[in-house]
Amino acid sequence: MNDLSFISGNISATRRFLLLFFCVFLIYIQSEICANHSQSSAIQHTIRADSLAKLEFYREAIIEIKKAISLTDGAKYPRQMGINLNKLGSYLVMSGKEQQAFYELHRARILAVAEKDSITSSNIYNNLGRAHEYTGNLDSAFFYYSKSLELREQFNDTTKLSESYRNVAQVLRVLMRLDEAAGYCKKAFLLIPGIKDYKITANIYNETAYLYELRHQPDSAALYYNKLIEISKVNGFTRGLSVGYSNLASVYKQKGWFHRALELVKQGLNLDKKIGNIYGMMTSYRNIAETYLLLRQYKNALAFLDSSALICDSAWIADLQGIEESKYQVYRAMGNYKLALLHFETSTLLKDSVLNERKRKNIAEILTRYETDKKARKIEILNQTNELNEKKIRIHLLLLVLVVLFSMSGAVISMLIIRNKNLRLKQMHLELKNYMCLLDEEAKVSNNLPMHETPVQTLIERFELTQREAEIMQLIGQGLTNTELGENLFISANTIKYHIKNIYIKLDVSNRVQALKKTSIS
Repeated sequence: MNDLSFISGNISATRRFLLLFFCVFLIYIQSEICANHSQSSAIQHTIRADSLAKLEFYREAIIEIKKAISLTDGAKYPRQMGINLNKLGSYLVMSGKEQQAFYELHRARILAVAEKDSITSSNIYNNLGRAHEYTGNLDSAFFYYSKSLELREQFNDTTKLSESYRNVAQVLRVLMRLDEAAGYCKKAFLLIPGIKDYKITANIYNETAYLYELRHQPDSAALYYNKLIEISKVNGFTRGLSVGYSNLASVYKQKGWFHRALELVKQGLNLDKKIGNIYGMMTSYRNIAETYLLLRQYKNALAFLDSSALICDSAWIADLQGIEESKYQVYRAMGNYKLALLHFETSTLLKDSVLNERKRKNIAEILTRYETDKKARKIEILNQTNELNEKKIRIHLLLLVLVVLFSMSGAVISMLIIRNKNLRLKQMHLELKNYMCLLDEEAKVSNNLPMHETPVQTLIERFELTQREAEIMQLIGQGLTNTELGENLFISANTIKYHIKNIYIKLDVSNRVQALKKTSIS
């Protein structure tokens, strides 16, 4: 009886154990099914993102790749997570969101380094180079492009290697190191037969043509721009076709074929509208306006400049400055010097803003790198790469020291410039007083008349000055400063400056001494 109860107890325990094991097994199978389902969904979103990117619908591609990233288990699939983050960074760059791209690309770089994935690392460095190039940081762009090239030279991948050669050539060309750029471009060109991506081939044709154009060989430039247009047409590469039309138009303008150039730029504009390329549309409007300026069709030029300004994002300060400068040129050609002066001043202010914005971006970039590398160091410490960490820390400290030294140098230079300007103004004021004394002595010798007692009415009749401008000119003859002029006429210093500027325009002079000389002629 006891033996039977013992056996029965053992059977019940075995059943409970089997039941528990079965439940655990079911939970494990279910979790694996869910994980596989999530990974499968992530792959589908990645495929859709790649397809959208090929069609140049980058905004939609960003949405899809973000879904793929949210469904990917980074701890389980770190390499795939790095690849997707790199794709996200690339799409953000092509959408004009470089600052967001920097963050995602540095995240991808940390994962790729930890996984020792050299192929993905080379692609990440390439995209970092492109992001820096688009933001105008050419030194950083050259650095990352070179790191990408260094890795890609170790692989047997003609397509990627040719892309790196072309990218390095482009940065060198912008830096006007044309001989070096031509060397890298030639290396890329020789690899064209083995390239599998038509977009890279199109970019190599474009870079080759650009170098010929800079060397004043328009026929050779036109030949390769036409090759760019041809390969873009065959593969439905709309953005490449638009660039080809625009650049070929530039060659035609150099040859004086303005009407043919205008037709090409308008074709490019229609293509930009088709794919919703706002930046391309804005650039095309500007190119059309500049062509109309060469054709002396000033009203059409102004209309297209207004269209360009209307869609120009406020963040594109350099382009806004270019639009204002073009308007200045149109109004100047029309003889409307008042409006020309207004747009010239706006262009100058925007140019100063561009310089300040670049300084701000450089500082922000250094801070971003510093914060990103703090996270990278944690991973690298876990992977026993302390030596590499120390090198990065030293580099960033050096960058910070250089920024501080650059800022201090800028402050000293600014102080010296202001000091020189003040000395120049004092010297001009002294020369003006000496000249007035000389005129006063000559007037007393000739007819004993005081200096510059030219009647207001005479100034109005002879030089077409307004009543107020004539009064100001007469007081200038007495040696009054802007502040003293304002106090005498009960108007502000800014109003005085405005009237003096108009006097200079009407008298066709650039300073007070010249104005006094002109109005003192009998």
